[in-house]
Amino acid sequence: MLYVPPIETKEVACSTDSKHLFCRKGVPSRLRIYCMHLDEPLAGLPYRMVIDGRIIKGKTGPKGLVEEPIPPDAREGFLVIQKKEREFRYDLDFGHLDPLETTTGVKARLANLGFDPGPIDQEERPEFTSALNRFQEKYGLEQTGKPDPPTLDKPDQVHR
Repeated sequence: MLYVPPIETKEVACSTDSKHLFCRKGVPSRLRIYCMHLDEPLAGLPYRMVIDGRIIKGKTGPKGLVEEPIPPDAREGFLVIQKKEREFRYDLDFGHLDPLETTTGVKARLANLGFDPGPIDQEERPEFTSALNRFQEKYGLEQTGKPDPPTLDKPDQVHR
């Protein structure tokens, strides 16, 4: 699961004749991803992550967690998890998540929560319907296979 909070601006009233120092709390930022395949965690596996050209290596936690400090201005990268002869690759695009009201927004959140919806595009393919059904089942929603209002409310609650 990957949650990227929206960028927030902040205004602070200050004197224009003085020097001010502003420090951002939480620098560096922390990336936390729960890596899943077919609703099962990719636990205890070696990974390699490249963030804006910087290489980071490690091992996933018991629940498939990858947690690493990253620069607060990071924009893109990828994560590769090695499981025997199979590689799982996750492309990372920081600071962007389409609105939940769009098909790509729903698909991206489903993918981030471990429900593979197929390609992240506007097409509503069988993989998307299947991912919605699995998501609805897991969270006790009526299994319609459609992004109906109760279903659209849930990813925003879970995806934090």
